[in-house]
Amino acid sequence: MTTRVPTLYSNLSFTNQMMKTQQRINELSYQSSSGWKSDNYSYYGDESYNLINLDNQLSMVQKHYDNNYLTSIKVDNMAEASAAMTDELADLKSLALDFTSTDLANLANDYTGGEITFSSDLNVYLGETLTIDGTQYTFANDGIGNNIDISALVPGDPSYAEDVMFALRTKLDGLDPNFSDYSFDSNTFTFPKYTIDGESSILNATGVTTGDPIELPNDKEREMETLQFRAFTVLKNMEYYLNTKVDGKYLFGGGEGSQAPVSIPFDSLESFQDYYDGRIVKYPETRAANLSEFEVTQDRTGDVTFAQRGAPYDEKEGRITATNAGAFTYEGVVPSATLTGDITYSTSDNTIRAEEVGAFDKIKAGDSIVVSGGDAGANQVSYIVSSVSEDGRKITVDASTPVQADMTIVNGGNAEMRLSYPVGANIDLSGFSNNFDGVYTITGISDDGSELYVDQTTFPDSATPQTITAAGNNFSIGAKTYYRGSTQVTHSRISDEKTLEISVNAIDPAFEKAIRALAMIAEGGLIDDRNPADSLDSNINYNNAEDRINSAVDLLIDAFSHSDFSQPGEEDSDLIYVNRLMTENQTIIQSIMDDQNTTISTYKSRVSESKMVDPTETVAKLQAEALSLEISYSVLSQISSLSLINYM
Repeated sequence: MTTRVPTLYSNLSFTNQMMKTQQRINELSYQSSSGWKSDNYSYYGDESYNLINLDNQLSMVQKHYDNNYLTSIKVDNMAEASAAMTDELADLKSLALDFTSTDLANLANDYTGGEITFSSDLNVYLGETLTIDGTQYTFANDGIGNNIDISALVPGDPSYAEDVMFALRTKLDGLDPNFSDYSFDSNTFTFPKYTIDGESSILNATGVTTGDPIELPNDKEREMETLQFRAFTVLKNMEYYLNTKVDGKYLFGGGEGSQAPVSIPFDSLESFQDYYDGRIVKYPETRAANLSEFEVTQDRTGDVTFAQRGAPYDEKEGRITATNAGAFTYEGVVPSATLTGDITYSTSDNTIRAEEVGAFDKIKAGDSIVVSGGDAGANQVSYIVSSVSEDGRKITVDASTPVQADMTIVNGGNAEMRLSYPVGANIDLSGFSNNFDGVYTITGISDDGSELYVDQTTFPDSATPQTITAAGNNFSIGAKTYYRGSTQVTHSRISDEKTLEISVNAIDPAFEKAIRALAMIAEGGLIDDRNPADSLDSNINYNNAEDRINSAVDLLIDAFSHSDFSQPGEEDSDLIYVNRLMTENQTIIQSIMDDQNTTISTYKSRVSESKMVDPTETVAKLQAEALSLEISYSVLSQISSLSLINYM
C-alpha cells in the first residue's frame, strides 16, 4: 500500500483555492463576453444604491426621449402641413389680387344692351313691369305710387308706342334720381348699362325690343373660371393637409384623433357650386355660421309648420315654426350677481354691457341671441352679435337688430340670453318629406326663439302652410359645418418639468378664415347672369362678383395677418402666428431632445465607468487566472500521487 504525504486538511485547502480561482475565471469570462462587471447589483456593494438610481434616471430620460421623438414627428408633420397650406394660399391670394386689380364693377352680362324700344301700337303694355335701378314700375290705368298711367292713351293710334314711352319718361322725371343719365328719342329709351336690374315683364311684350346684349369678355370669363377652379383646388388641398395622420391619429383634430377633422364633401367644383349656388344657398360668411353645430329633433320642436313669412317681410322668405316655445335656442348666459352683475342696454351704440369680466365669454361674433325674461322688457327680442369685447363684458349687436330700449337690469334679473342658429348658417332638413328635405340658409330668428326664417323660394304659399307632425315622424334640423374634431388642447409631457401644448387645430381662425374665403370665391353665382325678362325672386346684383371677390380677398388677407381695423369682427389668429407657433414647438422639442440626448450620453458614460470593465485588462486577468488554475491542477495532481518513499 502506497502512503501519500498530503493531509486531508492541506488537500481541502488547496482544492478550495482552486475553486476560488475557477470562480474568478467564471466572473472574468462573463465580464469579457458581456462587458459588464456583474449582472447583480449585490456585486457592487455600497455603490449599488447609486447605480440603481443612475439606471432609473437613465431609463426615465430615455423614455422621455423616445416619446419626444414621436412627438417631434407629429409636430414636424403639422408644421410642414401648415407651411404647405400657407404657400398654396399665398399663390391663390396673388391670383385673386391680380383678378381684382382690373375693373370688376358691373362684371356681368347686360341683356338689354342699354336700350329699349317700343314699336307696337297695340294694347301690349298694360300690366307689364319695368325695374329700373331697383325700383319696379308698372304700366297701369292710374299713376298711383310707381304706376305709369297710360289710361288716357289710345291703342291703335299711330303714336301709341311713343306716347307710352313719353308716359314712362314723365314718371321717371319725377322719381328717378338718375334721370339725367337717361335719354329718350321718340319711342326709344337709352340708359347706362345694368340699369334694368330686376324682373321686367315688358321685355317679353310684343313689339318691344332691346339693344345688342353686352356679354362678359371671354378673357375675363376665363380668368374668373381659373380663379374659382384654383380656389376649389386649394380648398380640397387644405382638407388633405388638415387631415394629416401620424401613428394612426389625426393631428389637427383637437384631441379627437379617430376621425378626419375636416370634411369638404365635394369632388368637383361643379358639385360644390350645385350645392352652394351663391343665391339660395350661400357658403356661411361668418365664423359663427361656419362652425355652428346646433341641432334639434322632433322631440325638441314638436310639430313644425312651413310657410312663407309674408308681409311686411320679403314674401320669398320662408318661415319654419316649432310648436314648442324656444325650440330653436339653447343655453347661453344665465345672469346673476356673480356672473354678470348689472346688465345695461344702450340704444345709442347698440351695446349690451355687463359689470363682470368674462360675463359674455360664451357668445361670439356672428351668434344669434334670444333675450327672454320679463325683466328685459322691450329688449326681449333676438339680436345678431356684431362683436364681443376682449374682456367679455360688452356685446355690440348688428344694426339690423338694434337694441330696443335703454335700461339697466340689476344683477341681470331674469333676462337670460339664449343662443340660436347664427344668421347665415346652412341647415339641413333631413328626414322631412317632399320639397322640405333640402338645405336652407338662415336669415333670422323670431323674438321668442320658436321660428326660423330662411332664404328659400320653394316654401308653400303663406295661405296654405304645411305642418309636419312630431308624432310618428323622425326629423332633425341641424346646421352644417366642415369641422368634425373637438376643441380640446393636446398636451405632451416632454420632460419631468415641461409639457408641450399643441393648441392648433383645424378650426383655428387662421385656417377657418382661409377655408371661408376660398369657399366664397369658389361657390356658384359669382356672376349674376339672370335675365330681367325672366321671372326673378330678387333684383340682379351686377356688382356681385366685385363685392364677393373683394370680401373674400380681404378675409384671405386677414387669414395671413389679422387686422382689428379692417376686420374687427374676425378673431385675431392668423397664419403668421400659427406658423410661428409651429416653429416654436419644433424648437422647444428639439432643444429638449438635444438636452436629453446629452443627458443620456452622460448617464451612459457614468454607468460605463461604474459597471463596465476594461476589455484588455479583463482578458489579461482571465489568461493569468486560467494559467494559475492550470498550474494548480498540475501541482495538485503531482502532490496527490506523491508517496512517502518518493517524498523522502
